[in-house]
Amino acid sequence: LENAVMSLSAWIYTSAGFPAQTGIIGKRVTSSDFLQYELGISSNTLYWLQSADGGSWATLVSTPSNTISAGWHHYVGTNNGTTARLYIDGKEVGTADSSPATTLASSTETLQIGQSRIGSNDSYFVGQIDDVRIYNYAVTTAPVSYTHLPRRK
Repeated sequence: LENAVMSLSAWIYTSAGFPAQTGIIGKRVTSSDFLQYELGISSNTLYWLQSADGGSWATLVSTPSNTISAGWHHYVGTNNGTTARLYIDGKEVGTADSSPATTLASSTETLQIGQSRIGSNDSYFVGQIDDVRIYNYAVTTAPVSYTHLPRRK
């Protein structure tokens, strides 16, 4: 994907806290640590990042502190080219403070699920990740609400 209009979605289960940065779904620009995009968790805060130039964040959305809790939850990050949003269990919990990216930095790297890199250190998600979805369009509130319907206990 080079177009920044997209959505990332996943069900995650955890019973533990989170380190400084833990990726749920993401892709690096190069084998270095800078990301093309990522939906992740940092210290109990959900974030959604996109880079248009491979050196800065054009899209940055995060939730208030301590919005992540233990158990199964459905997380979605969307960008429709005008507004970037975050959803937890079908409810909007964050919107970008500024205009989001419209294009993404070029990348030949592979998609990463459950892994991030800070500097030269890899960080791995502790828990379970299920039903990962990547859309080449921004999902709307209705599909987000539908896909979060409880199905796990």
